Amino acid sequence: MMKGENKQKVSMETCGRSRKNSKLKDILSALECRVNNLEESMGGAKETLEALNVGMDDQTNKLVKKHDALEAMVTTLKEQVVKLKGKLIICKVVLGNRMLASGPKQHRMDVLKSK
Repeated sequence: MMKGENKQKVSMETCGRSRKNSKLKDILSALECRVNNLEESMGGAKETLEALNVGMDDQTNKLVKKHDALEAMVTTLKEQVVKLKGKLIICKVVLGNRMLASGPKQHRMDVLKSK
């Protein structure tokens, strides 16, 4: 009877192993599917990220050009302000000299005469 029991134990152990192997294969297969899905998702995310980077680089370049143009305008305006201040000083000096040269003016006043 021992030989029969041993054969039965061996067949049960073999059956148990094959069930374990089957479950492990199923788990492995499910994990592989998940990994494939994640890889596909990551590929799409990478493409989207690359497109965003290209768009951001384009916008950055446009902003840099606009910034440079604005800096040039500000520099030009500052130069014009300096020139205008110089002209204003000259005008003030000329007007001041005219006022000094003309001397005090006599102002005419209308006075009511009584009857």
